[in-house]
Amino acid sequence: MARTFVAANSHRYLKAVAPVTTYPFTIAAWFRPVDITTEFTIFSIGDTATTDNWWSMVAAGHDGDVLRFHLNDSGSFGAADSDTTYAADVWSHGCVVSTTATNRVAYLNANPGLTNTSDRTPDGADTIAIGIRVASSLSKPFGGRIAHVGLWNKALDQLEIDALAAGVPVHRVRPADNVGDWPLWGLHSPEIDLSTQNNALTVGGTGEPAIADGPPVGMFTRAPNSIFVPAVAGGGGALMSGSSRGIGRGIMRGVG
Repeated sequence: MARTFVAANSHRYLKAVAPVTTYPFTIAAWFRPVDITTEFTIFSIGDTATTDNWWSMVAAGHDGDVLRFHLNDSGSFGAADSDTTYAADVWSHGCVVSTTATNRVAYLNANPGLTNTSDRTPDGADTIAIGIRVASSLSKPFGGRIAHVGLWNKALDQLEIDALAAGVPVHRVRPADNVGDWPLWGLHSPEIDLSTQNNALTVGGTGEPAIADGPPVGMFTRAPNSIFVPAVAGGGGALMSGSSRGIGRGIMRGVG
């Protein structure tokens, strides 16, 4: 399931907390925008005392229909774009990874874009938001559906990003480093956080986003003939291929 955000209603989920305030970190989510002409914020982390210190993952419909990792460091901007594009009313998976202040990449459907190396570190983060850019004023509300938002205090690798884009749930990927897991599945109001941080979200805007059909995410939903096997103790996992369903089922029974 998913939630449908209406930009005109400034639909959003907020929490006055910042599970990450510096590098490295990773943001991921499934999104389905209503158009490819508008700049839509999928997720953001910001300082509510200023207008110009924030990180955001953006569907940049106003600028080439790319997934953008956008940030503002006291008025100095940085942006990493995907090198592929998304479509209107179609589910896409977005992931942005920053390892240091000079290394950030946007992945659209697991395809990495070019690395942005601008030296940027926004300061004072105190709030997270889904569906809107958070700062001293709110802006760039999302229009469309969002689901399965994840936040990690580590940089996920390509294999882990592949797994998320193939439909593996957030809690199955690097669980020891997961500091935010908001499925937006409509089972709770406000929406819960399945990570150990337990940062349930507060609804903002006019009414709560409606429940809608979601992306292809589930315990056993992934690319044909492949399976993601999570490692123990918070390490990385592996996507493994099997020549038969029997092999796949055998591997699945071995994971917790």
